[in-house]
Amino acid sequence: MPLNLETYGDQQFIRSVQDDHIIVGETTLSTSFILTPESLFPEWEVQQASDLSEALMAPLLEHDPELVVLGTGSRQIFPDTQLLLPFLRQGVGVEVMSTDAACRTFNICVHENRRVVAGIIFPG
Repeated sequence: MPLNLETYGDQQFIRSVQDDHIIVGETTLSTSFILTPESLFPEWEVQQASDLSEALMAPLLEHDPELVVLGTGSRQIFPDTQLLLPFLRQGVGVEVMSTDAACRTFNICVHENRRVVAGIIFPG
């Protein structure tokens, strides 16, 4: 499903989500990734929501977000509460949703100039 054909300066946007790939800007991805409005980190070592650990969640906090959008694959799967505690301690909101919903939400947040980081589990 196409999400966004427009670009806004140097900001990263998710252009399309398909069953076998996601397009961020001009980059086609078929694995999990971390995305900020400024940068794409294409090799997040998460294959499914059950892989999430403190070490794998930590990079999401490295970009000083006000909000983390976590896409957990084809359906919404909440991570263990212990994994969310570092975010809560730092006052960072975490929204957990399916990957396609997370991609749409990320784009909206970027358009609103919010400090958002997306952790996108794909496929999943």
